[in-house]
Amino acid sequence: MWPRGPRGRGAPTKEVKLRPDVLLSPDALAQFKRGFLEMAELAAITYGPRGGVVGNLPDLHREPELLTDAATITRRIIQMPGRARDMGAMLARHFIWRVRQEVGDGSALSAVLAESMLREAIHLSTDGVNVQMMRRGIDRAIAAASEHLIKIAKPLSGEADCVALATSILGDPALGKVVGEVIDLVGPDGAITIEEYVGPYLEREYVEGARLDWGMTSPYFETDETRHETVLEQPYVFVTSNKLSHPQDILPVLELVRQAGGKSLFVVADQTQADALATLAVNNQKGDIRCCSVKVEALGEQRVPSMEDIAILTNARIFLADQGLKASDARIEDLGRARRIVVRAKETIIVGGAGSSAAIRARIRSIRDRLRELKPSDDKYKPLRERIGHLSTGVAIIKIGSFSAKERKEKREQIENALLVLSASTELGMVPGGGAAYLSCLPVLKRLKAEGDELLGIRAVMYALEAPMRRLAASGGQHPPVVLDAARRRGNGFGYDVVADKIVDMR
Repeated sequence: MWPRGPRGRGAPTKEVKLRPDVLLSPDALAQFKRGFLEMAELAAITYGPRGGVVGNLPDLHREPELLTDAATITRRIIQMPGRARDMGAMLARHFIWRVRQEVGDGSALSAVLAESMLREAIHLSTDGVNVQMMRRGIDRAIAAASEHLIKIAKPLSGEADCVALATSILGDPALGKVVGEVIDLVGPDGAITIEEYVGPYLEREYVEGARLDWGMTSPYFETDETRHETVLEQPYVFVTSNKLSHPQDILPVLELVRQAGGKSLFVVADQTQADALATLAVNNQKGDIRCCSVKVEALGEQRVPSMEDIAILTNARIFLADQGLKASDARIEDLGRARRIVVRAKETIIVGGAGSSAAIRARIRSIRDRLRELKPSDDKYKPLRERIGHLSTGVAIIKIGSFSAKERKEKREQIENALLVLSASTELGMVPGGGAAYLSCLPVLKRLKAEGDELLGIRAVMYALEAPMRRLAASGGQHPPVVLDAARRRGNGFGYDVVADKIVDMR
């Protein structure tokens, strides 16, 4: 308590005791720093081709894990002893995992940079240092380095670049060749899927057109009971956001197709209910017009736009419920066309849609514009990416196999991360490896005008930018200062190749 004295001034009358779990600086900072650095160091150990391995023993009844992925390592740690220490560790864990989610790769590199920056900032900090000015220097240096890295980034220029980057990420030349070839052929927005097989297997398959996770509404549409699919050759395409509840909701369209001499009809609707389903199924049984309707899996506000995408892909007019348009309003020119459509229980493959290339490209551009406004972690980001994939020409299927379910899962995750990195690199470009890109930032930061405590912040970032090459050198059994000096003397773009154990041009 701080009671008032005779002159109205506060004066302590007894010692105030804090709870044992309340920490004040510098103890709180020391514990927070300890937790952060411990978690970051665990992730940083795995950096580079010769990175270390972290063992994890979940319990005495399970076999130990040998982990080489930084993000996975941090996810295995759920708590550190001590609240302040745990807070620092969880902050490091969160940002390392976030890098993995948003970029796909670079978790270990992020840990290396963050750990070095924090250590140097604390080392440079002394009593009397203005922390806010130091923070300002750090922010300025990071912004300048980021701008420089974007400037020197070069987009992937062909299959060779894609294969080289994929192999570097995956550490498997055969798998890297398949993944690199696939991303080069279908592009960053192409539809790529992964299929798992029991037993050693690695193959890729390419399908022209679009592949959607929309399955048939009823098994009665199947024409191949072995493969559980129906194949529509040269089908007409009817797209509507209405619910098809009664026979009259679809009969006018069937009559249009019959009059035009069509033999098959593909229906995309909000819902196809019992009576309307029966009408389509009867046509299948008669063999007059082969029909199939699909379930639109898109949710919420993406539902109608996803249907509009298919309309554009097949050059169909969409009959919107909010405009009062019904099947009875349709004309034959309102129906879309495709060369072939294959529908299974959980997927649809559209081959050779009749939509014009210009209209499809315009649609993709509009979705990309919307995508740039979002972060990869936003809920709307993934559905928009999928829609771009639906409209892009070509579908690639990467087929992987192993006898072990655990190995199949790990390989799938590795491929998914590599595809994310390759997709971003195709659009944004890649920078020289071996620590060369970060060393090239140092002259840029030296030109920043600053003094006093702000300059200390810039120096902390400069020290951190040397850390990737120091780590690589140490993992290669070399003395880091010697390797750094050799790379500087060779000039811009030269980095340390830890596998070849020499300084090489990384550009």
